[in-house]
Amino acid sequence: MKLAVKSKAVLRQQLLDAGVPPAQLPAALAHVKQQGALKAGRLVSLPDHFVTGGPGAAVAAPRAGTSGGPSTGQALGVLGAHAFSAVELPASRVGKPAPPYQTFDGWETGRTRLPMRSPDKTASFEPSAVASFVDPNTQQEKLLVLNDFYDPTQYQYTLTTKDTLAPTARAARAVMTLEGSAEPYAPKFEAVSRLPDGRFIATTPFNRDGAQFRRVVTFDAATGRNTVARPLAFDAAGLERYISKVTRQPWVQIEGLGVDGAGKNIFFGVRFSGKGRDAAKTPEVLLVRCPLDGDAIGAPASHIRLSTHAALGRREGLADIQRDPRDGSYLLLTSHEGDDVTDLANNQGHLFRLPADLVEGRTATRTVQLGAPLATFGAKPEGVTTLKDGRIVVIFDDDREWKDNFKDYARSQAMFTVLKPDGTA
Repeated sequence: MKLAVKSKAVLRQQLLDAGVPPAQLPAALAHVKQQGALKAGRLVSLPDHFVTGGPGAAVAAPRAGTSGGPSTGQALGVLGAHAFSAVELPASRVGKPAPPYQTFDGWETGRTRLPMRSPDKTASFEPSAVASFVDPNTQQEKLLVLNDFYDPTQYQYTLTTKDTLAPTARAARAVMTLEGSAEPYAPKFEAVSRLPDGRFIATTPFNRDGAQFRRVVTFDAATGRNTVARPLAFDAAGLERYISKVTRQPWVQIEGLGVDGAGKNIFFGVRFSGKGRDAAKTPEVLLVRCPLDGDAIGAPASHIRLSTHAALGRREGLADIQRDPRDGSYLLLTSHEGDDVTDLANNQGHLFRLPADLVEGRTATRTVQLGAPLATFGAKPEGVTTLKDGRIVVIFDDDREWKDNFKDYARSQAMFTVLKPDGTA
């Protein structure tokens, strides 16, 4: 199909009028923009599948992740381009759509004194980390969730039989303190993993000055109203120098932290590199392996740099890395976040599965192109974990302004989805 662009401002409506379903609109726009500057009068082409829904059409993101095609995670060659899925827009341009995935509550509804310690005195539930565990006292499987919005709370949930998240009856919202201090500990947590000894290990982003942003801690699952975070000894500056040598950039941002099966190695996941936090950023999927000996982290031992470009047609940044205990493989989350918070296509992400020997092996001398993703998301995924039955839980870190695009999506809520081991709903 050929289409004469009237103007960049009305192109979206032109595509809708031409028969492009709302769910396929972001992918159609991306295809058109690849053909050059969108000037008035320019003739652009649009494959029929965007209108007919034939082979290759983009698929709307439902209330659970969608499959990105069959993949065992073993083949790491180029397995074909993957069409982006998008949040389904409302048929009518009047009103707001519902959130694309199930929501769950952070702090209690009606609470007046909130736990956040943010610099601008605002509050938002933007969970960045999740890990499953079995309560040794009740044998109940739970999810531990951390909010990266300056929140000292250790949130705990159970997954109900209806696949909803409910706060646990005990220690649902315990407050964390740093060892040696009685004050609430409210850093920007970016990732959490469970160690074989039952403790949890969590990292901050390393993307700004201040010890609270450049720390790795361990803590136990809370059984009461409080729990203590204990900093691990390690050379943080040495880690940053190692990463900068790989990326050739002086600034980094860490958003993932995985652990091997024996608890002897941890894997820092780098999301961005660049000149500085306020400068242009390059999306990264970089894993850096460091030995772990009890309460001490050793110097970086190896790394592997991956890329989503061949699979997705663009570079997405790492959002999380977690080991799947069923087979020892690793689940990798990547995400894309654009500047325009009103554009629903600007928050997207993907789930991949990586073989253990790739993640745990020696330094890879070349960038490895990822294969087809297991799942595609119409929001920004930030944390992933597995359940005892093999299912996968993904949580989404939706910023305050992006939540405002949807109906009944409160600042005190976040989204999640539950997938089968193969990434399907």
